[in-house]
Amino acid sequence: MEQKKITEEMKTSTEELGGVVGLMERIQRFISKHGLKGTFTSLLTLFIAATVGYFIINPGVFFEKFSEFSQAKHEEAIKQRLEADPKIRTLLAEFRADLGADRAYILEAHNGGGNLNNLPFLYADLTYLEPKGMYDYVELEYKNFRLSRYPWASHVIEDGMWFGPVEDCRDADPELYYRLGKEDVGHMGMYVMHGKSGLPSACLGIVFNTNSDYIPDERIILKTMQKYANLINPYLINGN
Repeated sequence: MEQKKITEEMKTSTEELGGVVGLMERIQRFISKHGLKGTFTSLLTLFIAATVGYFIINPGVFFEKFSEFSQAKHEEAIKQRLEADPKIRTLLAEFRADLGADRAYILEAHNGGGNLNNLPFLYADLTYLEPKGMYDYVELEYKNFRLSRYPWASHVIEDGMWFGPVEDCRDADPELYYRLGKEDVGHMGMYVMHGKSGLPSACLGIVFNTNSDYIPDERIILKTMQKYANLINPYLINGN
């Protein structure tokens, strides 16, 4: 009885060994026929097909993994913003101080929705403000304001930068002119910053009130705006 069991085990082992040898021979013949590159391509295709097939059969797994991935990306973006905030505020304060201005600010563009043809509306938020004195809560007036209402925004975006008296925009954009007049703005500068896609994503701005004692030369202001825009912009771009 014991001898019979040993014989059966040896037979099974021999059959398994023969199967392994046969598989290796088939793999060798496949490699010889298609080459290493062809073999790798076939294996990769087989792996992709198996993966896609698995997610088709188990769609819940796909959506769960996608949700986990999206959540991880979102959390990483929040972490990046929290780390960037103090650096942006420090640079903005230095920018205002270097020019002796009354306020320095950053406007960030965002898509607040779209029309029925899926053409997006462009909005902007005043996300950072560094005043010379006490906060006057101007930033509360610049939340979700639609850029299409202000023709001067298109002018600045097209030119990339601008500095001058607010009187310059009176004829082209009377609504903006009177709005800035209520905030005691005499001169203002704006420098457009761009995201990774090349689209305008934010604007660095400087303000001199109507009673400002000294306003630097325009060339100095434009050069300083460019300098700080280059320093600040990387912190406003999602690195993921």
